Amino acid sequence: LYFMETAHYIYCMMTMFFEPKMKDQIQMICHHIFTLILLVTSYYWGTMRYGTSIMVLHDFSDPWMEAAKISNYCHFDVAANICFLLFTASFGYLRVYVFPRYIITATYKYARPSGYPYY
Repeated sequence: LYFMETAHYIYCMMTMFFEPKMKDQIQMICHHIFTLILLVTSYYWGTMRYGTSIMVLHDFSDPWMEAAKISNYCHFDVAANICFLLFTASFGYLRVYVFPRYIITATYKYARPSGYPYY
């Protein structure tokens, strides 16, 4: 899972230079660089259990957003609104409640790798 996620972010970062320039291109490049740094450091320091949990929580909402975009482009307004609603609900619940309540708490209590200077 780590290698697939890393390959995905490397691929997305490289293809951004061949796509039409968007106004948030710099922010997306920074996002991909920081995500790659987090993936590499969590793999190196052996915190893959928490990294995988974070990946699942953050990636769960993405298909709803993509489905909403596709529905919007195809002018399926009702389907687009439902998908945007599902995206918003899952994004808010998973990233605002579940992530700090369970993942950050668990890593703070149990995952202090020895020798990891920036934990």
